[in-house]
Amino acid sequence: MRTLISSFFLALLFSCTTGNDHVTTSENHLLLSSTGAESIMKQQSHEVISTALDKLNSKVSSALLAPIDVPLPTDPGGGYTHEKHKANYSAIKDVGTLYLLTKNSEYFDFTRAMLIEYAKLYPTLGLHPQQKNQGPGKLFWQILNEEVALVHFIQGFDAIKYDLNTEDSTFIVDGLLLPMVEFIRDDSERTFRKIHNHAMWGAAAVGMTAMVLNDEELLLDALYGPDHDSLCGYFAMVDQLFSPDGYYSEGPYYQRYALMPLVLLAQALEINRPELNVFEFKDGVILKSIETGFELSDCRGYFFPVNDAVKSKSIETPELGYALPIIYAYGGKQSKWIDAIAINGNCMITDALVNIGSRTEQFARASRFISDGADGSVGGMAILRSSESCDGLTSVLKFGTHGMGHGHFDQLGLQVFAEGTPFITDYGASRFHNVPQKEGGRYLPENNTWANQTIAHNTITIGKKSQHNGNDGAADRSVSHLLHKSFSDTMSVIVALDSSAYSGSQLLRYHVMLTLNKRPYLLDIQSVKNRESLPIDAPFFYEKSLVNSDPVLKYETTSLTPLGTDAGYQHLWKTGYSEQTKSSLHTWQMGSGFITMYNAAIQPYSTVAVKTGANDPNHNLISTEGLILETMESRHQAICTIFEQHGSYDPVFETTQGAYGSIENLEINALDSGYKVTLSTNTNEKYEIVLNGDIEAMHESIIKIKQLKDE
Repeated sequence: MRTLISSFFLALLFSCTTGNDHVTTSENHLLLSSTGAESIMKQQSHEVISTALDKLNSKVSSALLAPIDVPLPTDPGGGYTHEKHKANYSAIKDVGTLYLLTKNSEYFDFTRAMLIEYAKLYPTLGLHPQQKNQGPGKLFWQILNEEVALVHFIQGFDAIKYDLNTEDSTFIVDGLLLPMVEFIRDDSERTFRKIHNHAMWGAAAVGMTAMVLNDEELLLDALYGPDHDSLCGYFAMVDQLFSPDGYYSEGPYYQRYALMPLVLLAQALEINRPELNVFEFKDGVILKSIETGFELSDCRGYFFPVNDAVKSKSIETPELGYALPIIYAYGGKQSKWIDAIAINGNCMITDALVNIGSRTEQFARASRFISDGADGSVGGMAILRSSESCDGLTSVLKFGTHGMGHGHFDQLGLQVFAEGTPFITDYGASRFHNVPQKEGGRYLPENNTWANQTIAHNTITIGKKSQHNGNDGAADRSVSHLLHKSFSDTMSVIVALDSSAYSGSQLLRYHVMLTLNKRPYLLDIQSVKNRESLPIDAPFFYEKSLVNSDPVLKYETTSLTPLGTDAGYQHLWKTGYSEQTKSSLHTWQMGSGFITMYNAAIQPYSTVAVKTGANDPNHNLISTEGLILETMESRHQAICTIFEQHGSYDPVFETTQGAYGSIENLEINALDSGYKVTLSTNTNEKYEIVLNGDIEAMHESIIKIKQLKDE
């Protein structure tokens, strides 16, 4: 392993030589400069800066009130020492930032003292006593947290470095910064060389430290990998982990987490190494990733819970607090991003806020397709919205990359939101994040046995087995395909195909947001073609109150049995069932009204009511209810679903109107190539919708709608 010689860096750190562009001078900084701080303080009445300063002052005041405590690491995630070290590294960054803004010596003294204490502690540490099986840390149980800590430590050090004496600076660099770099880059080389969000944090930590210490070799390690061959490192990860549209392969929850190191290192590079043109890399994908990350949320701001997602994460996350000012500053200074920054409410103060303008327009989400895969050819995610406001329907259709270690077996999986709240839902991760009583906040065993499994998602399950037989490697090597996309004010259409999730089976899903006689409907068709007859299950997991079913569901009243023995079925209680039929409807009371799901199929099916909780001895599963449209065995099944919002419900004034939906009859029939859907309404309208099924000829006439006259 290469040894870092701190005296060389310190000679550069305190050098005033101007002949070397990369020598630290009074202008050298990471994210916030002295001149930037002065400019920002002159604009402190601006709504964004004022809010940011208020929150920063509040956090700093709390940090200064508490005595400095740098405990010996003992606890896993959620435990005292884990949370204390997190609070400490945040305080070092925050108080250092406020020192740059105010030059208050109290803030300098605190930041210096904290860094000194960590420089005393770090060289004495071995691996964390609660270390994870892979990638252990020293301060923390996993290397990821160690990387995050260094990203914060180096910002705090950068803020006070010119006011430190040589002895203190040497002590911090030798005792803390360089040992952490060595541990991340060398001792944790397996993680550092990955193409993964953990390695992204490592690259940011090492790269930002390299720029502060003026170590060009170390910076090359961070940007191009330890061998400088671009097989790993920052730019390889930006290229391989993000699609041309800026979608991160592990999904929105982890996109949010990967954004912070991505944009912090990018901003530092733009300031200190402008010749790299980092924001132009891969056609501006870094800035695109910020916009895409923000749009991967419902109208209330919660990220769509894809893969191993924790559902409570929203656009108020501090990672976007760094990212949004950057897309504003380096993406054309569009006013909509000032609105997004204000919505986020957790803006971080950097030079990106210098000369910020006024908020003159609102950020508006729209229907769109977001490509997946490094070259954008591996399917993607479709978001259809019936309205820019929060009173309509929003749907999310996932058919992209598996998601690496955090992926679920959910190709062609659907989520639906009504009035901004989850309706047809994804379970997300089985994890109590940062709750020490639940396996230290780790992913629970049920994450594999339930949450990852296909039956836990709103997509077709064939043969009572998960896609790819539950094999992550096979899923990572497979792809889904976008066959058609079109968007207009009256109709948006997505058609997606997967021929690899199940051997010998083809899954095709049509997804359409359309308007008929000024009423919005969400039309969805799942088509399955098998080489042999197999059981076909189409689950719909829901939130809110189911108030009506036709045919009537016969509920179990005395005992419950699990629905199966593996592939997630073992965790479902069978709570009810219906007779076989070719059409059904279910109505929920939701928010200020009602929503009805109409179903029709070309083969008979029965509806099975289910609830999570079977074979859950530690009570790890969150209770979730669902309806499974169960086809016993078939080579060809097509299930048409239409979602409709209708009526109004006011529990305060005890009024109800329009509790029943508008569709009175729904049928689907198979054509030689495609399907014909016929529906009639309670206002005597009848429509015929024909969907093209020729995979080789998906074009603008993919869907034809005509209103039929009464015979």
